[in-house]
Amino acid sequence: MSTDYLMPASILGKEIESNRNSFYMKCKKNQRHNITTDKQVFFLKSGTISIYRMKDDMLTMDVNSPAVLGLSFIKEFTPMHYFRCTSECELHVLGLNHTMRMLNEKNLWEQAFYNVSELVQHYMKRDALVIQKNSHAIVMEHLRVIWSMDDDTREKTSIYTYILERNIISRSAIHKVVTDLINQSVINIHRGKLTAFNDRRR
Repeated sequence: MSTDYLMPASILGKEIESNRNSFYMKCKKNQRHNITTDKQVFFLKSGTISIYRMKDDMLTMDVNSPAVLGLSFIKEFTPMHYFRCTSECELHVLGLNHTMRMLNEKNLWEQAFYNVSELVQHYMKRDALVIQKNSHAIVMEHLRVIWSMDDDTREKTSIYTYILERNIISRSAIHKVVTDLINQSVINIHRGKLTAFNDRRR
């Protein structure tokens, strides 16, 4: 059975990289790129980027390489986000019209579909984090994500920064929930980092 659908970004990325109309970008850590008037598709070959909403600088998604971004603009071009490199990144950029021609000529629409579907799933998971009944539920859902990280990443992740970047919620509201959870022996934190989590839901 074919496993091509498991790596659509790699397949599309190789074609974007080798396309004579594409160009290469190397971005430094924290460099910002605004998606404005140019209809472009980006292949993130290496590194990690964070995607932010322009109207309020809300972090909506972290993307690790390999990844292809910009295919959602095929029907309508309405830029609402910008991205910032959270590490040094290598990207190959191809105009949307050239990308569509490539998808037709190389018969890669199936890979394009899987790529867009994967990004939609990321956004649906984000909605599950932020669309909650109250601050307590929002904080708990984010703590579950943080606790699922590998040890090295979790030890570097401030729970306050992580939650504040992704939600319209005050630091004081987060602190109140965190304090209650500590008092209930649900979590332990050290210098803002999550060190223990007794997830009673499981």
